[in-house]
Amino acid sequence: MFRHPSDEKFESHYLLEHTEEQQDQEWTTENLGKLRDTEQSWIDRYKYEKTIAIKEVGITSESNILELGSGPGYLGQLIMDDTGCDYTFVDKIGAKNLWEERGYKGTFILQNMMDGIDVTPLTKEYDAIIANDFLEHVSNPGNIVRNLHKHTPDHCKFLISVPNWRMGHDWIYRGLFDFDNIIYFMFTHGWACTTVYESNFKTPYFPRTSSETMMQDELLTSWNWYFTFEKIKK
Repeated sequence: MFRHPSDEKFESHYLLEHTEEQQDQEWTTENLGKLRDTEQSWIDRYKYEKTIAIKEVGITSESNILELGSGPGYLGQLIMDDTGCDYTFVDKIGAKNLWEERGYKGTFILQNMMDGIDVTPLTKEYDAIIANDFLEHVSNPGNIVRNLHKHTPDHCKFLISVPNWRMGHDWIYRGLFDFDNIIYFMFTHGWACTTVYESNFKTPYFPRTSSETMMQDELLTSWNWYFTFEKIKK
């Protein structure tokens, strides 16, 4: 549910997202039966997203990929298995613990990005950034997008998955991630949209809103949207 900062419930919702308990329990072995990447529908989704990422970003064995809010890293494992690329995951302690328990490949950087990103540990020259249903869950997405624009090379691409509001997702700033708005938000931080792909899952039908004027008809009931952005050359 969307919470405006002036809403009396915003503070409690914001604080809940910041608690150590919430951070630790999202990805744990105790919740193994509830982990989404063990469900067949999610496995099918990750395989679909792997194909989009490899195609749109142009991932090869020479690529350095950075994934934000990766969870334990199932998507990254699929991409590495197909391409042999170098892969860095960034997420919280529960995800890192499960990444280690599963013996996954790649590099894992432990960081809580709720209020922004610390780029200090990001020491590689990344060819692409992946944020798969992540930016809508943090309180300062502008900080993350802006700092990564400054910290990455000019050829770096940004692949972002954004949930369609029709599927009843949970946002901190819902309107920011409406179709037109996310494109404009990224543009103001130096990233231009080049392609948009639909999901392999569908939502119920609801009419187009005033913040979806740039959206193609076939994307109206897409469960989420996969945007690829390139840096705006100055």
